[in-house]
Amino acid sequence: MKNTREEEPRDEILSVGDFDKSRRESIISEEKIKGGLSGIELSEGSKKPCKGKITDESGNVTEVEFDYYHSEQNALNFELSDKEKIFLNRDLTLQDIKFHVYSREKDDDGSIGDRPDRKVYLLLHGWTATHAIYTDVIRHNDLTMVEEILARDPSAIIVVPDGNGFGESRFNKDTQRRTVYDKSSPEYYAMQMQFLAGTVLKLDEYNDESKVNEASDRVAILGHSMGGAAAMIMATRWGYKNCLASAPALFPTTENEQYMKSHQDILRKNKAAERLYRFLGSSVKLAGYVEKLKGFMSSLSELAVKQTFYVIGKELMGRKISGDPKKDKTMLQHLGAIHVDELTTDKLLTVSTTVLNLMNGVDFSEWTMQEIANLENVDIICGKFDTLVPWEELMFTLTTISAYALDAKNAGVPGAEEASEAAVKLVQRVEIPGLVEGEKYEKEDDSGHYRALLGDETVTRKLFSISHKNTLQTQINTE
Repeated sequence: MKNTREEEPRDEILSVGDFDKSRRESIISEEKIKGGLSGIELSEGSKKPCKGKITDESGNVTEVEFDYYHSEQNALNFELSDKEKIFLNRDLTLQDIKFHVYSREKDDDGSIGDRPDRKVYLLLHGWTATHAIYTDVIRHNDLTMVEEILARDPSAIIVVPDGNGFGESRFNKDTQRRTVYDKSSPEYYAMQMQFLAGTVLKLDEYNDESKVNEASDRVAILGHSMGGAAAMIMATRWGYKNCLASAPALFPTTENEQYMKSHQDILRKNKAAERLYRFLGSSVKLAGYVEKLKGFMSSLSELAVKQTFYVIGKELMGRKISGDPKKDKTMLQHLGAIHVDELTTDKLLTVSTTVLNLMNGVDFSEWTMQEIANLENVDIICGKFDTLVPWEELMFTLTTISAYALDAKNAGVPGAEEASEAAVKLVQRVEIPGLVEGEKYEKEDDSGHYRALLGDETVTRKLFSISHKNTLQTQINTE
């Protein structure tokens, strides 16, 4: 991968192999790793150098150069009970979960040197993508996302999995289509990642005894697109407190949209939600996509999928990311290669079921008031003209969630006041990269689905900030 830093960009969509990222068979070790994350060992042979720069919010640039270690792992490399293995293979319908671990530190005995004060970053990819969007794509500052996080937080441990049937975390062979459809939704993606964090890596062990059943405070989750939807669900369902969603593909169901049409007065009457109301009814385009996809997905072939991807590739990737044409071209080619590499015959079922799950939406009417209240732990970054998750669509989603909470509040449901407050405040925290006071956006400036994630350093700065917010607040209180 490092050899692409100096490459001239090419016009065609390349294979991932052209970017020095070859497929490898998952290796299951005979000797099982004990102790979860703390049992992972890092070898000197895995050490990688990197050199680039990072920028703070004031525009100050810092040159960085350091080495870091890398370990490839599978969930089945770890000591799991028979019940846990059954849950992975039967309930989650996965053969295994492949993930990559990165750290600048290791102990003298070769272990990763895990300890409670080290933050753990879990990075989740989107539809038809893999861990490579975070680990392999060189950005405008000559660093990958993983390298930039390590530059900002030298003690960090970064976990980057393949998930939801993509990459090397595949669904079980010969599984029925209906079963895969049922187990490939954003909710199940979140369940897979919770299994990885809580059961495989045993991160909950560092919580206080009173919090043993809660998500670990030391974990920060970043998710993009489908991964962003999973990150939000992990925050709501398991209470993860440091979650950042980039262009989250979390859409309402048709029933949710019908509910909104019959409950618009809820938002009109709530002053705190006035800002949300004007975004109602903006989800017409998405409904049209769903109907077209339902018909198309019934007769898929590898050739058809690849031809379709080539057609929508420019819309998916956009025309620019960082504003540097030369570096953008290389990034877009690499991102395209990662996606195209997933469009193979053995992945057609995964591709079709996951996209239909995304487009059919998540039923927010089933969320409890506590789950909605947990949105206080989520931050969102979304491009103004994102091609797959437009800002207007995102606002419609958040409006829908808010309406359910406000309706429950009016009905006197316990916990609804906190839930409605959290949902409305989340809208106010949605950040649009590059938007400054007085700036006007034109449709021609459309910059694709990866602008929010990779276009500048907003995401990594935000991720570092939310992961250390408790530490920073303690320092402020002490001073």
